[in-house]
Amino acid sequence: MKKKHIPCSADIQWPAGARIYLSVDSAELGLDDYNVRISTQGTLLDPVLKCDNVVLATVDEIDGDHNVTLWFPKNKVRLVHN
Repeated sequence: MKKKHIPCSADIQWPAGARIYLSVDSAELGLDDYNVRISTQGTLLDPVLKCDNVVLATVDEIDGDHNVTLWFPKNKVRLVHN
């Protein structure tokens, strides 16, 4: 039995510019340059739709590097405020 394809809703869940909190191990992100636990805040660069699996964000710091821009799994990101 095939699953019905449900199109992505254009409803924005989180707006661009919203502040986020990220807590994840660098290995889960596939970052070979780091071997640390990442726990930091950041800013969303693109609006996030309800059906998105990843978000584009600039995080404040990863292991001493500031303003790092990466794609992050949406399930690892929490909205701080918008």
